[in-house]
Amino acid sequence: MHKQELLSVQERRGRLSQRRPSVSRGLVLGIAGVALLSTGGVAASTLTATPDFVAFGKVRVGTTAEITLNEVDGDATTSLLITIDDNLNFTLLNVPSEVPANGSATFDLECALPGANSATITVSWSAPAGQLNIPVNCDAPAMWIDTPADPYNFHGQEVGITSVSAAFTITNDLGASAQVTDLAMAGTHCAEFLLESAALPISLADGSNTTIMIAFAPGFRGEHGCTLTVVDSVAGVVDNSLGLIGTGQGASIELAPDGTITFPDQVIGTSSSPMMLSITNNGDPGYDLDVTDISTSGDAAIDFTLDGFANGVIEHGAAAEVSVTFTPSATGVRTATLTVNTSEPSGISASIDATGNGVADPQLIYRSGFE
Repeated sequence: MHKQELLSVQERRGRLSQRRPSVSRGLVLGIAGVALLSTGGVAASTLTATPDFVAFGKVRVGTTAEITLNEVDGDATTSLLITIDDNLNFTLLNVPSEVPANGSATFDLECALPGANSATITVSWSAPAGQLNIPVNCDAPAMWIDTPADPYNFHGQEVGITSVSAAFTITNDLGASAQVTDLAMAGTHCAEFLLESAALPISLADGSNTTIMIAFAPGFRGEHGCTLTVVDSVAGVVDNSLGLIGTGQGASIELAPDGTITFPDQVIGTSSSPMMLSITNNGDPGYDLDVTDISTSGDAAIDFTLDGFANGVIEHGAAAEVSVTFTPSATGVRTATLTVNTSEPSGISASIDATGNGVADPQLIYRSGFE
């Protein structure tokens, strides 16, 4: 859709002034002033601008920024002329005609139409003569996503449990009818951000809106992120996007030693000294680890005996110990896998291998005449 097809600028501005707030979260303002001194034999009128640049960033159409002109040295500045070189995408409001001596005057700048646009405000005066320029830029999407922050943070959510859905309102700020053609999710963890189905395309008249619902269901502990893009039918204007973030929280399961429990050579049919397996919950505060059982598997599972902690709750920051004994039933390398199972919603478990070498009794070998 081309701008020639939009409503007149005057009509759009009248509508925008009635339905939109004057400040948006994307507004960034400079704090330094810019001044050009006049020349001549009279007292110089010196103006500075605060801000000396206006960077709206991504804001809603109709957002305004206040600009202050300060007379810092000399007489009152009269015959003031304030213009902008793009009066289609930007609007100057409440423009003053003078700045009092050692005083100030303000005016407003409006981001008037969708699109990524930039322009320059020129402030000039002739009593005495001078000029300064104020660069401005604005990125206003056609489809506005109403959200308290970008990215939107679901904060901490228990792993395996779906959060309450958050509602996001999408409003058509184009000035003419348009469609939402897709709600695209992109990123590594988008499977954990659940977008409730919506019948696409969604047709929206100018100023009308629709609501979408998104929930967070983390599959693992730690940070998650995804980007939602509202794809629209408006040509020449970048689609609006919203970041989604959240943190998966829960218990953790950490086993020590790290790697494999390795026993020294052991005579078959005899039991080794026990070695300890430590199970620690270093997850998030407030989340206990509920161990349901500890199993052994593998060809030599019967050669490894577990004693001590078998099941139960391990509180956050605590540990439990399991005694592992090796009793080889045959010569050679004997290996089994020890698995700690839990009832956590995410089904977390952890495994570690245990290994040892079964050897024949040297006394039996001697008495058999094989010395």
